[in-house]
Amino acid sequence: MLEDGEALIESDAILDEIDQIAGPARALVPPSGPQRRRVMQITAMALASMDKAQWAYYERRFRPEDKVHQPWIDHNNGQCLGGLRHLDTIAARATSGWLAGTPAITQADITTGVIVSFLVETRPELALTEIVPHLCAFAARCEKLPAFRSAAMPPSQPGRPGVWMGRA
Repeated sequence: MLEDGEALIESDAILDEIDQIAGPARALVPPSGPQRRRVMQITAMALASMDKAQWAYYERRFRPEDKVHQPWIDHNNGQCLGGLRHLDTIAARATSGWLAGTPAITQADITTGVIVSFLVETRPELALTEIVPHLCAFAARCEKLPAFRSAAMPPSQPGRPGVWMGRA
């Protein structure tokens, strides 16, 4: 909620406003040009991959077993993995250490790192460490940063993959 009462309801709008408040020196998305587009494209690909992983997971979570449509799960998992493979290629070529080729961490790195770490933890059946090794190594490197460590993901329930924070 902004000071004037306007409500921002979508992540991109909220993050854009935070960047405006932080100013150009601390913004996580460049203000314009090719680097801005690159950061936004990588962020969007990570978010879309997460959406697809979520849709695939929810098919079993919210439908009775006799109503589960396996082709829908396979379709969404395939799209999730397609996006993550694309990001893995970017991670493999990231000469600056950051996905968008910037000299400092951006929203693309934060979003991608968080999503990959979350999916490795909650969707072990996707075998991401084997399928997207560069991306998983990138996420592991992000998780070692002080900012990531100070906002660590709570552990899932041991022995119950896909169960998060007590909810099946």
